Amino acid sequence: MEVSELNSALSFQIYHPKGALARWVQAIWSARVAKPCENYVKKLLYSDACSGLIFVLQGEVIIGENHLTQGGYFLPNSQQAQTISMLPGAQLAGLRLHPAVGFSFWQKNFSIPTPLEGLPDQLPRLKQLQSQLQLHSGHYAKIRAVFLYLQRYVQEVSGLPEGLSMALSQIKQDTSLQHVSIKANVGQRQLERQFKRWLSMTPKQCQRVFRVAGAIRNIQNNLNESLANIAIDSGFSDQAHMTREFKQIASISPQSYRLQQIKKQQIDC
Repeated sequence: MEVSELNSALSFQIYHPKGALARWVQAIWSARVAKPCENYVKKLLYSDACSGLIFVLQGEVIIGENHLTQGGYFLPNSQQAQTISMLPGAQLAGLRLHPAVGFSFWQKNFSIPTPLEGLPDQLPRLKQLQSQLQLHSGHYAKIRAVFLYLQRYVQEVSGLPEGLSMALSQIKQDTSLQHVSIKANVGQRQLERQFKRWLSMTPKQCQRVFRVAGAIRNIQNNLNESLANIAIDSGFSDQAHMTREFKQIASISPQSYRLQQIKKQQIDC
């Protein structure tokens, strides 16, 4: 597991599943904000087309313009970066599902963070998980509770349609949508319908999100590389194209993001 003290007030731990569970789940995480903290702790959540669950176990959280009080919430497929603001003393736990997996789990997509009551047939087991999380104080115990829940639950979940699964893989490689359709053996109109149903976005929008997410990873791993080269390596036509998409989807410029990462690296050292 990765443990991170993101600043003096915020403690965060994340676990990336391996094996069979990794097919469905990107990450399981736990976070808490120190009570002596005077102000909200804020963090930018970058878009990756994933969905998930968040449990506010104590305190208050704001995601974008949505105020979340104590309880559990379904999170929509992320298409644009949003700021999460956490009140001093807040305790959270949650999970991130790979693109389109949320629809496999819930048979429904959500446009905003939605209370668990929005899916009555899932309510009893998710409320039970919430109660278990509230009994634990440490990150490890909370992550383990979510992990055990997922191990039991994924056995009941059906997989993605083969064409959609192939299309998601191909889109990440930044091929044209026409080529994606051919390689996935799915007509373009059918592909559009599948993306709308399973991710609440078009293939083109999903491709844009993946491309910016790829650029973010490339910047993190190559802080000394020129942004012009990062742009080409990430599938953009040029640096200006990357900057426009970055600002729209990540809510920050590539240059500002790189400076943040350099500063973080210097602090960690």
